[in-house]
Amino acid sequence: MNFNQTKPAEITETEILKIVNEPTEQDKTKLNNLFEIFEQVKCKSMENIDFQKPILELKGFPILYPKSILIIQGSKGSHKSRFAETIASAFLCQGQLNLIGLSRTGKIDLFIIYLDSERNLSDQYPFAIQNIKTIAGYQLNQFPDNFFCTSFVAANRDVRLDEMKKLIEQLREMYPNKHFIIIVDILTDFVGSFNNVYDSLNLTDYLNEIINVYDCSIVGIIHQNPTTFSEKARAHLGTEAVNKASSVLQIGVDRDTDLITLSFLHLRGAKLPKEKIYLKYDAEQKRLVSASDSELDLLKRTRNNGFADAVFNILNEKPMSQQDLVSNLIGKCQLSKNTILDKIKKLTGANFSGRKIGSYKQGRIKFYQIEGVENESTERF
Repeated sequence: MNFNQTKPAEITETEILKIVNEPTEQDKTKLNNLFEIFEQVKCKSMENIDFQKPILELKGFPILYPKSILIIQGSKGSHKSRFAETIASAFLCQGQLNLIGLSRTGKIDLFIIYLDSERNLSDQYPFAIQNIKTIAGYQLNQFPDNFFCTSFVAANRDVRLDEMKKLIEQLREMYPNKHFIIIVDILTDFVGSFNNVYDSLNLTDYLNEIINVYDCSIVGIIHQNPTTFSEKARAHLGTEAVNKASSVLQIGVDRDTDLITLSFLHLRGAKLPKEKIYLKYDAEQKRLVSASDSELDLLKRTRNNGFADAVFNILNEKPMSQQDLVSNLIGKCQLSKNTILDKIKKLTGANFSGRKIGSYKQGRIKFYQIEGVENESTERF
């Protein structure tokens, strides 16, 4: 037996650390991707940049761009899904769909994907798809070639996102040259917990990834916090989704007239409109339509009269300083201070069944009070 064999060379700590820290092939691929992005951005930064044009507008305002995210948020029963269905119809329509002011722009070759997670498969979801088709101009026995719809209602919540990813990859292979419009109804159903940071980021990061990697745009529908007058999309997922979005629309129902209201909460590439868009659900046509001029006039009169009644009720007992009046109205009407001051200014001096709101000053403080008028005719807003 040979006892004089050479001992293997000892590996130093430095060499061990070098082996451990040696980048894997996967690491190298990731680094290569980052350097490729650098080269791409570097070249683009030295050219004249043409910003992308919107592919969908609402009343002339851009709400969806190529490779971007549109979020539609609203409380239960606010017609979120019907609005999303109308968007799908606008994209599928071979001409221009002139229902609620939605209009397609550009000539991108589109493929519409509608992913549902709430409605049953026996009648609710098929009926919704039927409406999308008929509004877009298709006959009952027709189905658009550029339309795919499916439901995740039977899938376990924990695997829905993975199944969505596999589905999108498969459709991408089947339709490599189409621009995807992916409508997700509803986002919170594709995470294990919409209050969980990891789950929320997993979904929103994926959506943000595919609009950059794939040729697609996202329309995401999400519930809103149930608190009255809330503008907050539900939970941590809502916060992250809104942060990633280029456009955010809030949909609700006016309590006095039952008209559907659309408000712009965030809008890329255009000044944020302050005015709301008013719609209604036409039960006969089974679709959303624009509110008529007479309905808008009724809404205006109802709103103003309701505010006037609130002012008269507050001033009924005694005059009140402007500061105290505004404080009371903020609590009752949920309006901003500037809006309230503007409304009070418009009401002051107007004849309300023989009464009017007058103003006077004591020193530098402005007071309001109820006054009688000689002319008993009624002048309502």
